[in-house]
Amino acid sequence: MNENTTEITTTYSGAYGGKMNVSAAMFRTGIQLYSQQEQETMEWLWGYLNQHLRRQAKLLERELDIPYVDIYAAFTGKPTERFGELLKKSEELKKNVVRHLHIVETPVTRNIIDTLDYTRDYSAMTMICGPTGRGKTYAAQYWAALNNHGRSRYIRMTSSCSRTGLLYQLCAASGTGYRGYKNVELEDRVFNSLTRNVLIIDEAGLLVPRTNSGTGAIELVRDIHDITGCGICLIMTDVYLEMILLGPMKNYFEQFRGRIERTYRIPEKPTKAEVSAVVRGYRKDAPRDLLSLAYESAIKDDGKLRTLFRDLTRAQLLADDENRPMNAEDLQLAIDLRSSGTAWVEDN
Repeated sequence: MNENTTEITTTYSGAYGGKMNVSAAMFRTGIQLYSQQEQETMEWLWGYLNQHLRRQAKLLERELDIPYVDIYAAFTGKPTERFGELLKKSEELKKNVVRHLHIVETPVTRNIIDTLDYTRDYSAMTMICGPTGRGKTYAAQYWAALNNHGRSRYIRMTSSCSRTGLLYQLCAASGTGYRGYKNVELEDRVFNSLTRNVLIIDEAGLLVPRTNSGTGAIELVRDIHDITGCGICLIMTDVYLEMILLGPMKNYFEQFRGRIERTYRIPEKPTKAEVSAVVRGYRKDAPRDLLSLAYESAIKDDGKLRTLFRDLTRAQLLADDENRPMNAEDLQLAIDLRSSGTAWVEDN
């Protein structure tokens, strides 16, 4: 083991909680010597490490089957002889992630993807609004995985999120440390890490203030867009959009609304075309009675398509057990079992 390898191994053993001990600045500087395609792959891997693996080095080692010393070296611009293997396995990992997030194309998911494409292509601020259970989150996560984790930042807000909480989430998603820094320093770090990026903020309605004293988080979103030119897509339910348009602070939001170039409002109820696309994702030659039952269930249940996906998955299990195509009876049984509160073995 040479001196550099010893240093890297020592760094790993002392890393907090076994996390990758590479700063965002180190990474951005390190990959400058790589080709454009190599940079693309390394940016995806960096984003995957930070957003999906929470910087856990051991998890990345396991998924790539490549030692930390070689991964660290690649991230810091000092690739070892295993760099080519790392690039190849990273591309394979990316394909597996996207395959796992397979999405059923419906009119709604197509419009969500189009809105996110617009956000990326024009560095625009956009908004996607709709009821719960309509596929907003899943489609956004799929798009982020497909469009390079290294430059797409997907974060999900919590009910108590403040300006500081938003900063912490942005730093974590960018691979930027935040412990021991003041907010003004963190903002500078965030601004520097978000340039040619797309920032997707799910449950963004939780950033909407109820009073004038709680505007810090939403103002930070505006500042990020104005200062960095970063494309931003806000995903929220209809109730928060109504607060922005008609609530007591609607005048405050006037300038904010003016920055939103495109808004996609998802219909409250699934359409027949949408339900048909979902069902045909399970059975291409779905019979009419199966399509009708699926549509009736989707427009009746509170969970809408989210619940329908779950029922169809269980109905498919019933059909697979008998080695035959899924039919309406399978779906009805899945619906009945869910409604009765019966637990499935697969759920436990």
